[in-house]
Amino acid sequence: MRIITFIALLVISLNSMANCTVKLRVFDLLPNYYQDKNGQWRGSSVDQSVAIIKKAGCSVEYVFTPWKRALYLMSLGKLDMMSNLSMTDSRQQFIDFFAAQHTEKVVLVVKRGSNIQIQSLEDFTQLAKPIGILDGAFYGQQLADKIKDDKEFSAKLAIFNKFDLMLDALTNNRISGFIQDKQSMQRLLGKGRNNQFFEIHPYVLYQNTVYFGLSKKSVNSQLRDKLTQAYKELKAAGELTKILGKYPAN
Repeated sequence: MRIITFIALLVISLNSMANCTVKLRVFDLLPNYYQDKNGQWRGSSVDQSVAIIKKAGCSVEYVFTPWKRALYLMSLGKLDMMSNLSMTDSRQQFIDFFAAQHTEKVVLVVKRGSNIQIQSLEDFTQLAKPIGILDGAFYGQQLADKIKDDKEFSAKLAIFNKFDLMLDALTNNRISGFIQDKQSMQRLLGKGRNNQFFEIHPYVLYQNTVYFGLSKKSVNSQLRDKLTQAYKELKAAGELTKILGKYPAN
């Protein structure tokens, strides 16, 4: 009887692993995340993440949520995987940064021809209008410390929970510019009308590696190993780079 019970539990365990589902964070942020005309999630980060998940033999469940809430859900284990993650000490407590995604440069996006003069963070305080940032995003420790310690500086920042709202604010001259990943902005601005109205300022705020991350609360070691191996195989075969080729930068 015990042998039969053990075999039954083993079969259930194997079936569970074979039919694993990974809850993946998505949001509206071209060109990393968007829905096509058929309502299917697409984008450079979505396609790479899905490729890893499917290579590991798992299915995908999309979870639409803003950045800050996504981090909270990761800490609770109610979300399994995110992309474009900067590694910080606080995040390492609940996120496994299991695979490098790309090198991120954080830049300032402004209206084309605005001639804004920025050479340091100190120059932000001289701008007529605030600079937009996404709620919960990490733009480097220097900026994080500046926001925490300098009230005059933090007063010059406008916080948004959606990228589209931030883009709309710049379009309508409510902000002087916004902070975002250069690679993502190059792809966005390389498409039609966006390039006519916006440009990337030469000032670079921050540069570092961003990662694909897994929730330590919900992703066990077996699934982590499967996803890590899938990532390594896709990277070695050039498949992840090939995906990026579908979303060319300027």
